[in-house]
Amino acid sequence: MTIHPFELASLITAVRWVVEGTPGELTDEALTRLRQVLANYEVASRRMAQAGNNQGAGEQAA
Repeated sequence: MTIHPFELASLITAVRWVVEGTPGELTDEALTRLRQVLANYEVASRRMAQAGNNQGAGEQAA
C-alpha cells in the first residue's frame, strides 16, 4: 500500500480529533481501537525519527 504523507497526516489528525473528545458517541471498542492506531503511529514515528537521526550522524562522521 502506498500513502502520501499528506493523506497519512490527515488520517492521524482525524483519529486524534475523535479520540480526544469529538462530539458524538462511539463504542468503547471503537475508541480503544482508535487509541491503538494512534499509539502505534506514534511509536513508528519515533522509530523513524531516531533512524533518521542515526543515519544523519553516520553521514556526518564519514
